[in-house]
Amino acid sequence: MEPSTYTGENAADMDAVARFYVKCVLWLGKHDPNFVEAYFGPEAVREEALTVSVPPDRVAGYAADLLATLDRIEPGHLDDPWRRRRAYLQGMIRALESRAAILAGKRPDFDAEVRSLFGIAAPEDDPDYYGGLHTTLDSHLPGTGDLASRYRGFMESFLVPADRLETVFAAAFAESRRRTAEHLPLPAGERLEVTAVSGEGCSRYQGGGRSLVGVSTTTPFTIDRVLSHACRQGYPGRHTIR
Repeated sequence: MEPSTYTGENAADMDAVARFYVKCVLWLGKHDPNFVEAYFGPEAVREEALTVSVPPDRVAGYAADLLATLDRIEPGHLDDPWRRRRAYLQGMIRALESRAAILAGKRPDFDAEVRSLFGIAAPEDDPDYYGGLHTTLDSHLPGTGDLASRYRGFMESFLVPADRLETVFAAAFAESRRRTAEHLPLPAGERLEVTAVSGEGCSRYQGGGRSLVGVSTTTPFTIDRVLSHACRQGYPGRHTIR
């Protein structure tokens, strides 16, 4: 079904929008291998979508049509879950439209790209704020020499050895899971596995409540970054919300 055939008169049209959005994402994934991290929908949908090749500029046009359809759905006539679904689809489709346009050669300025891809505005920080932080660090860090070198030397004392990364990450995931379970009911059988990888780390949802997190042995991790990474990729982060 082409987007132009949607009426946009009721919430049921959101199902059609969502289905066509999935196809658009799969089409764009053929041009950007990193765009689709994982797919767990009906295999028939993916097979049908990938029988054709749709250029990025056309995907961007389809995304614009889908956004227009959602705009015609009056949020005041929707129950709260449907209003939230409409808003969620709008954000995802705007990001799709922006990425497709970029792949088609239309590069926006940085602020516009951040807004369209992530739905947030890049902060405009006062340089004096960072100057104050530098002054504070300079007064507390040991040693002599320039601030950057002293900071690097200080942080190196907190680096986790590469041969201990899996063990340390496993402990961080276990503790973050325990604390998350105190606030959120976790489904039976869910689990997260940690494995060491060379190069860039990754997080992949495997389906059925299972995730695999690859921890890069070539990326330096301080102990605080281990904790933040575990919370972001595992509990209560990506693995949990999936």
